[in-house]
Amino acid sequence: KFKLTRVGNEKMMHPLVHEISSSALARRGLMSTPDPETLETEIMLLRARIQGFRNGLVSSKAKPNEQQKYHDLIEKCETRLAFYGKTLANVKSGKAPCNPDENRKLLNQEESSIITGAEIIATTLSSCSSRKISDALSDSTQFSCCIVDEATQATEPEILIPLHHDICHLVLVGD
Repeated sequence: KFKLTRVGNEKMMHPLVHEISSSALARRGLMSTPDPETLETEIMLLRARIQGFRNGLVSSKAKPNEQQKYHDLIEKCETRLAFYGKTLANVKSGKAPCNPDENRKLLNQEESSIITGAEIIATTLSSCSSRKISDALSDSTQFSCCIVDEATQATEPEILIPLHHDICHLVLVGD
């Protein structure tokens, strides 16, 4: 089984493919209704993570780019912590859990982690240069292969777009 996701314009996706889109997977992951005990455990783990990042930031003589990385990690954890805290309060009071669409930042973070963790990313040539993919994939991310289907329908500059993502092999398929 592969970790597969589809990135791109949801309106243009086939309904069957939409189920594995990065945005649908992120929404589904955040919408699952966990029990209060699980939420409390997640909150404790996030608090410990935040404290660990803060300790690492203070104790290490980190370079400015490393400090920024720590700050970004702390911010991501705090956003998730706020979401889980609100969800826990809602679950305990009998209300519906929080809707991730209300917290766009958290939804974007979840979607980014899905793209980062994917083994196969299906997208169009134009979508492979989207901000969503660029933000999720770091400079050190390397792809072993990019397969361009219907390559005869693309222009040469379009086919070069995926090379921005450090690809070892580019395979063109078509007539």
